[in-house]
Amino acid sequence: MKVGFIGAGKVGTSLGKYMTEHQVLLSGYYSRTLEHARWAAAFTGAGCYSNISDLVADSDILFLTVGDDAILKVVQDLQQEEIRGKYICHCSGAATSEVLYPLQKKGAYAASLHPLCAVSSREQGWRDLETAYFTIEGDQAGQELLQTLFLDFGTAIEVISPEVKAKYHMAAVFASNFVTALYEEAVELLEGCGLSREFSCSALAPLFLQNAQNIIQKGTRQALTGPVERADIGTVEKHLNEAEGAQRLLYQLLSQKLADLAEEKNPNRDYTELRRLLEPEKAE
Repeated sequence: MKVGFIGAGKVGTSLGKYMTEHQVLLSGYYSRTLEHARWAAAFTGAGCYSNISDLVADSDILFLTVGDDAILKVVQDLQQEEIRGKYICHCSGAATSEVLYPLQKKGAYAASLHPLCAVSSREQGWRDLETAYFTIEGDQAGQELLQTLFLDFGTAIEVISPEVKAKYHMAAVFASNFVTALYEEAVELLEGCGLSREFSCSALAPLFLQNAQNIIQKGTRQALTGPVERADIGTVEKHLNEAEGAQRLLYQLLSQKLADLAEEKNPNRDYTELRRLLEPEKAE
């Protein structure tokens, strides 16, 4: 079966390269920006299409690797094409396959496929997909095709219910985007201590990487360290005295979650006084 891509950005290019590395035959790429389609086609050894009709005709499976806000427009365009019996799949983490319902009414099979992976480069993103975990949801035929295809690659993949897709995507934001925000907060705190930004970014890296590795190897509870885990009230008080506004609230809310983990790890340790300290101040 030939696979075609509508959208030639980081995700489409990386997924196409990942597939070709596993001996999947691509028809090629169509993009609103022809230059992007040409680049992706050259990178993956596939064809470049200047109109969507030819790509549809040459493809058995179509991946819509466009931004979430562009999916509906592509669906409208595809409704004008002969898509009966074809498999249509988008790669949004937040949207469900329900956005493809108009295409199902025309006889296509529909599904969504999402890699739990931050694809940050057209050139190297496909390498990250080799170790990424994937989720799929959609109609039975679409799910079965994608699951069979990716399991043959040795990919870890599971089916997810469309009803929990938004919660699923929020989990990815917590584990990825919010971590970026927290790292930036830490860098700015060190800068506030008079350290250079370059030094601060580099100095935090070993701490960040070792903690991430411990979480992966041991799990969140056993990896937990720090003043909250120790119920070190004096240190937490010093931190709160240095923080104000949104930063103070962020510290309290995150520490409450750490306290939950700490109580599970240390059931005989008393966290009552610490929890009182971590209660956000009520607005008057």
